Amino acid sequence: MGPTPLQMILGLSFLSPGERAACELFLAFGLGPAALVLRGQKRIVRTPSLVLCALGLLFDAAAQPQLALWKQWVRWASASGLLLVCWGLIKLLLDGIDVAAHRRRAHFSTIGKDLLMLLLFAVVAMMVMVEDVHLDPTPLLASSAAIGVVLGFALQESLGNVFSGLTLQAGKAFVPGDWVRTGNYVGRVQGISWRSTALITRANERLEIPNSLIAKEVVVNYSNGTVADEIALGLSYDAPPNYVREVIAETLHGVAGVSQTPAPDIYAWEYADSSIRYRIRYWIADYAESERVHDTVSTALWYALRRKSIEIPYPIRTLRNGREEGISTGAKEFERETMTELRQVDFLRDLRDEELQLLLPSVTLLQFGTGETVVREGDTGNSLYIIRSGEVEVLARANG
Repeated sequence: MGPTPLQMILGLSFLSPGERAACELFLAFGLGPAALVLRGQKRIVRTPSLVLCALGLLFDAAAQPQLALWKQWVRWASASGLLLVCWGLIKLLLDGIDVAAHRRRAHFSTIGKDLLMLLLFAVVAMMVMVEDVHLDPTPLLASSAAIGVVLGFALQESLGNVFSGLTLQAGKAFVPGDWVRTGNYVGRVQGISWRSTALITRANERLEIPNSLIAKEVVVNYSNGTVADEIALGLSYDAPPNYVREVIAETLHGVAGVSQTPAPDIYAWEYADSSIRYRIRYWIADYAESERVHDTVSTALWYALRRKSIEIPYPIRTLRNGREEGISTGAKEFERETMTELRQVDFLRDLRDEELQLLLPSVTLLQFGTGETVVREGDTGNSLYIIRSGEVEVLARANG
């Protein structure tokens, strides 16, 4: 018996039938352990491709007419082996393209990959059936067309999801890893399959949304560059708007996660009953961190406004008495505590009460939140900071 088509492709035609079969068995059993080693690893060569190739080699090695049981099935065994090996090689090629795309942070369409695999396999299968098994493809094509028409009517909704998925991936509205909003749903795209798109919400819920439903909705992609977030604040009429803008801009500059390009927008938006309403728009590069950044910005603004004595008034009308007499009990208590704390400083310890009282008008109580910077190297000023409570960390940057 002459060599099978697969044996000719492998260059084994010069060997005897037994030697050709032995070589195929050797290759097949060599691919088995390799498939086990690569199992679960995201490499270009993956387990299913190796398993298909190994099965194909086993089928082709079994196509020996010397085995009486196989004589009438030799051609079919040889064709099956060639088809399995071709399937494995096609899958290996497409898996390699997929892995290379991921390494370059690109996306290879899942649906497109599956369709391309089916198309290539159908072409190879048709060639093998015609050339090796000598089947007439005309009846098969006619039957496939009739079956396709029947299935088309029965699976209209499923086909709609498939074509919608193709449209979404062809238009690159989003790719796995993007944060999107569609309808009332917000989440990170986990994948796009034939039927649906999977989203993972912030609550770690997995949503399977039909592709046809997404195709009919407006899709907002939050992963195409920086995204804006807003905070509204009502601040005292006593604080000049230009000064307020300076304080807020300086605060946002030091918040991790807030992009400085473009710069934050700060608007004096409305004169309300008890405050001037400000709209603060800032930009974030990673939408996944938007809630954490929103919390950090809100916290940093509270501390910064408190240090600058900019009031966030309650929504009430405040009646002020212009001629207040005396010092309140709270002010006296603060004065007493401040003098006690000033005496903790070594070069102020020996001052008399009258001398310490001269310093009190210049003493300001400042509050800082966790992670805020108190002072940076190179800052100008003549302030002396005394730690009243909490802890601070001093960091030095090495030269170079």
